Amino acid sequence: MIKKVISALLILSIVLLSGCVQIDVHQKIKRNGNVDISLTFKAESHMILNLLKQDLEIDPSVQNKYTYEETDNSVTYKFIDIDPNKDVIFKENENSYTDNSILNKDNYKKEFKFPYYYYTYEIDMTKENIEEVKPQNDEESLFDEFEMDSMFGEMFKIGYTVEVFGKIVETNGNKMDDNKVKFNIGTNDDKVYYVKFKDFFLSNWFGRIF
Repeated sequence: MIKKVISALLILSIVLLSGCVQIDVHQKIKRNGNVDISLTFKAESHMILNLLKQDLEIDPSVQNKYTYEETDNSVTYKFIDIDPNKDVIFKENENSYTDNSILNKDNYKKEFKFPYYYYTYEIDMTKENIEEVKPQNDEESLFDEFEMDSMFGEMFKIGYTVEVFGKIVETNGNKMDDNKVKFNIGTNDDKVYYVKFKDFFLSNWFGRIF
C-alpha cells in the first residue's frame, strides 16, 4: 500500500544512487470514523525528495485540510479530519503510482459485544496486495532487471504509528501505550499488521456528540 506513493522514476533514481528513504506515517483514528494523518519522507538526496514532491500532488478537494512542511532532508504532508470513504488526498494520474490506499478504508472493522465496541485496523503488506502496485507493460521489464522485489526492503524503512480513541487489546506491533502502537514495516514482510481496540459504548455514543 505505501509503495503506491512512489513513482517508477523515483525508484530507479534510488537504485542508481544507492539511497534509502525513511517513511514515517502517523495516523490518528477518531470516533466519527475520520482520521488525522501525517506522512514524512526522509532522504539524504535532494534529487529523491524533489522527484517525490513532483509525484505527490495534493487533490484540490482537501486543500483546506492540508499543510506542508519541508526541511533539508525531509518533506511532511499533514491532513486533518479526513473522511476515508469520501476524501481523496492525492491526485491520481497515469504517470504516477500515487493512490489513496494509505487511508485503509477497507481495512477498518467494527463489532459490538456489550458493553464495548471492538475495532480492528489492518495494514495489508501481503504479497497479493503489493503485487497490485507493480507497473505493467514496458516498465515491467525495468522492475525485473533490477529485481525490485528483493531491493524494496533495503531501500525503504517504514515506521507506521496508529493512535486510536479506545484501549488497545491486541496487536502484532510495538505497543507504546494504551492507545498507540508503532509498526516497523518491512516491504517484503508478506503479512498483515493489525491493532484491535475497544471503546465503552457510552464513551462511543457521547464521544460522537462532544
